[in-house]
Amino acid sequence: SPGEGGDAFAKDAIRTLLTEVENHRTKCMVVLAGYKDKMDRLMRQDEGLARRFPLRLHLPDYDHDQLAEICEVKARVSFDRSFSRGLRLSLADHIRDFYARDIPKQNAGLAVNLTERAVDRQISRLVDVTAWDTEAPPGLTRTRTNMLVEEGRVLTALDFEIHETPTLGDAEERARIRVEVAGLIGMDEELHDPDHQNCISPKKFFDEIDQAVAFVEGGGSMKLLQTSLNMVITGNPGTGKTTIARMISRYLHAFGVLPNDRFLEKNGLEMKGKYVGHTSHTVKEAFQDAMGGNLFPVSYTHLTLPTKRIV
Repeated sequence: SPGEGGDAFAKDAIRTLLTEVENHRTKCMVVLAGYKDKMDRLMRQDEGLARRFPLRLHLPDYDHDQLAEICEVKARVSFDRSFSRGLRLSLADHIRDFYARDIPKQNAGLAVNLTERAVDRQISRLVDVTAWDTEAPPGLTRTRTNMLVEEGRVLTALDFEIHETPTLGDAEERARIRVEVAGLIGMDEELHDPDHQNCISPKKFFDEIDQAVAFVEGGGSMKLLQTSLNMVITGNPGTGKTTIARMISRYLHAFGVLPNDRFLEKNGLEMKGKYVGHTSHTVKEAFQDAMGGNLFPVSYTHLTLPTKRIV
């Protein structure tokens, strides 16, 4: 990124770009494309850039309905498959409920990935169905083959893992993490402190997540699980702060609240920049790396400002 850290080569590249754009402004069209925040930062590096690139287009994120439509187009154009009746509406709701966090990072790429995985599941499903009696009469075998060929041209809700009563997360990982939580020692005691009204015990927190997921799986709104999960864990040395943080991350992923099991530990001092203006980039980069999972800034209290003494 030009301008950060005084990169002379980057500045020279910008100056050369400006010169060439000006010299050939009616002979060659130059298009710059990139993320909005980074492109805005680039444009601020030299006031001549904005003047020589006066036209700006911004492409907004797709919404869940549009992504479902892209999935349908992708299925038809790339795989010669159509959607079953009502699938597009169901898929739009499915994307809204389960992939809202992924839309800003993937957009149309998310629709392509969902469609490709759906086709893979359909193929696996139909291959399993073909395990019929090999001694069946030839006429019956041909009939079954024709039926499978027709079925293979239509994607269903099952291929996109859409269920009327969804099961969130991973059942096996749920069972494992529940055993670990049950074995926690001294983690069910409540903190009775008027200054910490929202402070609960780890086991109670796990129970509340369990109940919320069960409610959603029973037909409740997914919005119940799409609230802020940011928290502060306090305790003296050796009480298990880091262990509990890791376990919470695994628990939320196992129950489908977090889309992935990424647990990124960052020392507070690592989040500090090496020069003025670098800290913002470092912190934003940490958030991007942890997106969809858990960011755990270790020893962030080291960054607290010293208390001023008033005499």
